[in-house]
Amino acid sequence: MATIEQANKNRGQLNKENILLAAMALINQDGIKTLSMRKLAQAMDVGTMSLYNHVANKNELLDGLLDKVLSEIEIPLDEQSWKNRMRKHALSARQVFTNYRWAIDLMGTELNQGMAQVKYANRVLQCLRLAGFSPAKAIQISSLIDSYIYGFVQKERTRPFKTTEGLVNIAQSAMLETSLENYPYVLEAMRDLLTNPSQYNVDQEFENGLDLILDGLEKAM
Repeated sequence: MATIEQANKNRGQLNKENILLAAMALINQDGIKTLSMRKLAQAMDVGTMSLYNHVANKNELLDGLLDKVLSEIEIPLDEQSWKNRMRKHALSARQVFTNYRWAIDLMGTELNQGMAQVKYANRVLQCLRLAGFSPAKAIQISSLIDSYIYGFVQKERTRPFKTTEGLVNIAQSAMLETSLENYPYVLEAMRDLLTNPSQYNVDQEFENGLDLILDGLEKAM
């Protein structure tokens, strides 16, 4: 993760890269909603106007941040199988968006309409077009997989457990503290989880869902 100290180590050489590093550190520390050009300048111990010599405005700053994040996502064009390409892409994207959860808040919103998302979309569509999908199908598939990635990462951000053991503990507490007799399918699921926890591997949940999507797409071809 970027730190403000890293960005400031060459303070006499203020440039866009150092500004982006400092902005990422500030977001990781305080959140995306608190970011402003004034606050960033204060963190870097420079005048606000000096930032505008390297970044035209906040939108350009956000686009640069998103571009740095998206460039870390692997999209392997050397894989022969399109399923393997998209699987590796999805696994990489999930890890990157887990590292920079705030970046998802910039995807497809009015906060940012720069070129970073265009560059990213072009890479994904290239992967699918090289596999022989039509432009329309490539868009549908990329949209479906992106929606799964974004939704899963957002879900991981808010759910109260990180491991299978944590999920089991929550189920045990729910069984003890809550009357579930009027909710037979929830009760059934809780009992099954406690009886067969190995079938509810939290670490494999993302990959299992991804494989279901990819297998379904392959059958629909």
